[in-house]
Parts: sequence; structure tokens; C-alpha cells
Amino acid sequence: VGLNGGLSAYGLANGQRFWRVDILTSQMPIIAGMQIFALTEKGDMVALNRRDGGTRWVTALNDGLPAAEGTRYWSGPVLAGGRLIATSSDGYAVSVNPETGAKLASTNLDEPTTLPPVVAEDALFFLTDSGRIISFRQK
Repeated sequence: VGLNGGLSAYGLANGQRFWRVDILTSQMPIIAGMQIFALTEKGDMVALNRRDGGTRWVTALNDGLPAAEGTRYWSGPVLAGGRLIATSSDGYAVSVNPETGAKLASTNLDEPTTLPPVVAEDALFFLTDSGRIISFRQK
């Protein structure tokens, strides 16, 4: 993936490009099974077919959230507990169903969060820009 707007898949043996899609992102996509999940610079989370790069779904993370005071940037995603989770530069965490792209929940962390969450010990940890750690544990 590159900031030039291309996400591509290449063969390990010969470097041959299999496919390319136009996605502008600064975040590392994640691969789970035959799917690739990525965040776009426009605030969309996308699911692509790993085999051919075809789009499975696109979800606008900003929909349903209050308007941001300036540009809202997103970090992630992270796959945890059967959900994709992304965080925003103005303190929101949004979870998405990886199969359908449906938004499952949004949480106001009350502080800007630039880094994606971390999963450890059956918990989800958020590090806010002020250095505060917020933890959510699965019941």
C-alpha cells in the first residue's frame, strides 16, 4: 500500500503484480482469511477480496458521529473479538462487523487518539494522545 493511492498484491516468487486498487491510505491494512481490511484517508473502512482485490463492502466511519472541528483522521483497523476497530483523531472508537461492514458501536473516548488500539490479554487498549490508557475487557 502506498500514499500514491494504490493497494497492490504481488507474487512472492517472481514479483508479478496480481491486482491493484485505487485506495489512498496511510494506515497498514490487515489480512484475515481471504479478506483485506483498510482505512481510507476519506474515513471509509473497506473490505477487499484477497484473491482479486474486488470490493466486498465500504463503510463510512464518520456517518452518525458529530461533526469534527477540522479534519478527522482514522487509525487502524484492528481485528478483535470478531470486530474491526478504528480510532479517530478526535477521540472516537468505532467497531464494524467484518462480514457485512455494518457499524456495530461507536464510543467517545473523550480524548484524541492517533494510534490504533492494541489487543492483549483479552482486552482492547487505547492510548490517547495525552498518554492516558483506556482498557475494555470482553465479558
